[in-house]
Amino acid sequence: MVYDDAKALVQKYISIADFLYKVNGTLEVPTIGANHCGIDISLYNGDKHCDPWKALIDIELQCGVKLEIKDLVAFNVMNVGFWKESSYSQQTEIEEVFSINSSIVEQSISYELFLACCIALCESKARNTIWFDHFDGSKVRHYAMEQIALMDKLKPTFFAKLFTEDVKRFMSCIEYSKSIELPTFIVKSFMQKIPLNKTMFRTIVSLFKQEMAMQRLNSMFMN
Repeated sequence: MVYDDAKALVQKYISIADFLYKVNGTLEVPTIGANHCGIDISLYNGDKHCDPWKALIDIELQCGVKLEIKDLVAFNVMNVGFWKESSYSQQTEIEEVFSINSSIVEQSISYELFLACCIALCESKARNTIWFDHFDGSKVRHYAMEQIALMDKLKPTFFAKLFTEDVKRFMSCIEYSKSIELPTFIVKSFMQKIPLNKTMFRTIVSLFKQEMAMQRLNSMFMN
């Protein structure tokens, strides 16, 4: 289920990259690529720090496709994840395609954005293309976790609702991320919110810990 959702997000990333190249008048799409969910991806390597609202209008006018702001926010996160970063790079900061403030993120908080962060975390661990033989992934992981922390700050009960609405899907996202940082952050977030609703969040913390224990046990048997 989560794998299929991730494939759909990757396909949307590819589509948005194509739209942006058309809007910017790029005749030839760069061949630098990655592979995720078995899909070959030509990475977006166009302008950075763009106005996302202008991009939405340009895409609708020039490509006839109406996107939502949340689509561009997820694209932003995935682009960082797919590009990774070279361990030899002198670049000290992550360059985003779109300039996204907290107000825009708040409008875009969704399961899809969470999954985009999980994809970026997964990619920070991957060495599956010839383009990225040397990288440590730490900048990508830090960036993705910053986005998750911002989501949690802007909507404090979002992850609790996402977890309780579909425990299996949420835990599959955790597993998909291949991240140690993510489950640590989630359980800490749930515990910090116990004063908001002691009964609910204590139950959520207990259930999440049980699910993580089963996930680790299954991982041990699989390996």
